Order: sequence, then C-alpha cells, then structure tokens
Amino acid sequence: MTADEQATYVSAIGLAMDKGLYQKFVYIHQEQMSNREAHGTCVFLFWHRKYLLGFENMLRSLGDRYKCLTLPYWDYVQHYSTMQKTRNCNSIESCSPVTKALGGSTQGSRSSKALFGYTFSSFTCVTAEPANHMCTTAGASASQCDHCVPRGNWANKQMITDMSIDSVRSSVFSGSTIASVSNAIEQTPHNILHGTLDGALSNVYVSPSDPMFFIHHNTIDLLHTIYYHCRVEPRGLTPAQQQTDTQSFQGCRTGNGVNVGPTSSLTMRAGDVTNKVDVSKDPVVGKFFQGLPTQYYQLTDVRSLGYSYAFKGLLGDMYDKCDGSKMESFAPTDSGLDIDHIVQPITLDENKVSIAMRDRVLELASTIGLTQEQAYHELRKMTLLMHEQCLPGSVADFTPDFKAMWHINTTAPAFALLQAIQSGADPIVIPGWDAVLMQFYNCSTTQA
Repeated sequence: MTADEQATYVSAIGLAMDKGLYQKFVYIHQEQMSNREAHGTCVFLFWHRKYLLGFENMLRSLGDRYKCLTLPYWDYVQHYSTMQKTRNCNSIESCSPVTKALGGSTQGSRSSKALFGYTFSSFTCVTAEPANHMCTTAGASASQCDHCVPRGNWANKQMITDMSIDSVRSSVFSGSTIASVSNAIEQTPHNILHGTLDGALSNVYVSPSDPMFFIHHNTIDLLHTIYYHCRVEPRGLTPAQQQTDTQSFQGCRTGNGVNVGPTSSLTMRAGDVTNKVDVSKDPVVGKFFQGLPTQYYQLTDVRSLGYSYAFKGLLGDMYDKCDGSKMESFAPTDSGLDIDHIVQPITLDENKVSIAMRDRVLELASTIGLTQEQAYHELRKMTLLMHEQCLPGSVADFTPDFKAMWHINTTAPAFALLQAIQSGADPIVIPGWDAVLMQFYNCSTTQA
C-alpha cells in the first residue's frame, strides 16, 4: 500500500469501531453455529471469503474517502524471504511493516477488562491506532473499556518457517481435492500464525477483534486464488461441473452435524444472544451482504465476485508457474470475465536467490530420479532445517492451550517435519544439500 492507502485503511478501521459496525463482524465470527461451520471443515476457505467481502463492503460504506478501499493482504512470504537472505531484521514486528501500521505490539499495558466476553490479562493491550478505538460496545466509557486490543509480543517474536514460500507452496499444492488443500492451508499458515501472533488472535471466536485478522485472512484468500488458478481454472469447468468436481468444491459434515454441499447455504449469522438471523437479514449489516453468493460453489473464483489480486514477488512467481517451472499443461480457457489478476515481475535480489536455489534443488533432484513433488518436499526440508539452525527462532508446535481452543489434535506440520528430519525418518536426500544452503544463504548446517 501507498502511505495514503495505508492511512485510509487505518482510518476506516477506527471509524468502523467507533460506529459499532466493526464489532458486528466480531459477533458474526463468534456466533457458535457460524464458527463451527467456518473452522475445521471443507468450507473454511469459502466461508471466510464471503465474510471478508461483507467486511470490505462495510468499510466502503463509511464515506466518500473509503468508497474505493480494498482489503490489503499480508505478504509475509516476501518479508520472510528478505529476512532469510539479508538477516537485517529479527522479529515479526521489525520484518513486517504492516504490523507496525496497525499499531504494533508494545504501546499499551495489561488489561483485565473483558473483550467480547474473554479476558487477555497476560498480554499487552495495545493502545496505538487503530486499536485504541476497540471496545466491545462502541462508545463505552473508560471505566467500562480500556480502548485497546490484546496482542502477543510481536517485537520479540521471530518470523516462522511457515511464512516461507516453500512452506506455503507445500500447503497450496498439498492434495488432489480442494478439501485436502483447505485443511492443509488451515493448519499452516492459517492456524500457526493465529497462535504465533497470540493475544486476541489466538482465540478462535473473537480473533477478528484484532484488525490483523482481516489482513491475515486476505492472504489466505489469495492462496485459495492461486490454487484455483493452477488447479481449477485450466479445466474450464461449467457451473454444473464446478459443483461436482472435487478440485473445485467438495462437501463434508460440519461441526454442527450438518452435511454441506455445493448448493448449501452458508451458516453465517448475526444478531444478539437471543435473536440470531442470517447476516443478509440483519438490520445493521445485512446490506453489506446483499448480492453476495448464497451457495458455496458460487464462491470458487474471486473474479466472478468482482475483485482480483495484484501478485508480486515469490507469490507472483507461484501464481505464474504453479508448482513447477511451467504453467499447468491445460488448454487455455476464456473465463468470460472482465477482470483478471496482475502479476508483477520479479525484481528483488532476495527473490531471485530463492528462485535460483529452487531451480538448483529441482535439478539435483532429477539426477537421483525424484519426482517434482518429491523434489519440492526436499526443498521444504532444506528451508526448514536452515530456519532451525541458521535463522532467528526455533520451529515449535502449537501450544496445548491453542490446540484445545481450536480443536486441533495434530502436531503443527513444520514441527512434525523437523522431528522426522532429525530422527532420520525423513532425511534430506538431495546430494550436496548442505553445500547448496551455504552457496545461496551462507548457512552451515547439519542434518542430525
């Protein structure tokens, strides 16, 4: 974002909080049936896509200054790549400017006052713009609300390997169906970043009370867009085929005990404790959801919803080349849409280094007969071990409290892979891999 765009976005967030409109979106996410449909299910990506669209419409309604506002995404892949090569920063806050733009994590003090029914007294409750506009009830007095957002210590929290292009690529192209890919993306980078950022963001229900939620989730939406471009778009599916092709949509049973399919309506409810209604019927926020799809399969292609992404850096390279050195070999199709995504060329040296190492590892993998999928897995392992031994911070599992809150019964993917590498269950097999890390990143490491 430009400085003006950033100022406009921060202003919109604060104004939405002052008017109580922002809080309505926290309540939507907190609502039990909505939350159980939105998390740990096959519709995780689709549910949040509609939620983001409603939120963006709300921000645009705030006045002429905001009518063309678009939700930004958090390019932590770029920030990680820069840290990985230059090592000029050593924390999320120092490496990712967007975290400072939304108030950082150090200005404020601890608060014992409840935020949407939860207390976060062990965290700094940040009082910098726009967090200082947040109260459960808009306009609450100082005796009722400390006007702040509880956050983890981002200034002392290192970047995590899940932000790397190799980890992100692994999740986006991890399975043969959209349900398996959705699950992979939900685990990493989605869940692990919620846990890493901590504070309100570590609460599965009221995490949207922190404005970082929307920038984080817009990146998740962008990853879904890359997946669609690489796996679904080249297939040229008709609307009927989009409902049955498991790469486009796949149904499941949600935490509400309800089977959802392609034409199912989304469970997204608003209102107070005793009067829950579909968001489209809510007297306050209903207008922000008018005209948005009501069936899940209609949320597969963002361009049909009226928006597109400007891809840059390594995310742009992944969109352009998918999970290989060439575009998927399908016949080109005409989407019939008036808008399309933009891919900006690679210009930064750190991105060129990342691509050069990727190509070298793929080349070495081919000499020992590895498939492309196996080669990318080797690259993921190399990046992971480099992070553990040459970069700030250590690869960690989800905390027990986070697992309980988010109903997670598995080990964090990066931590599980590191254990497999170190135990010898899944060693790096690329010939001369340690020399490759030294060549491209001046990283001296050992596998055991």
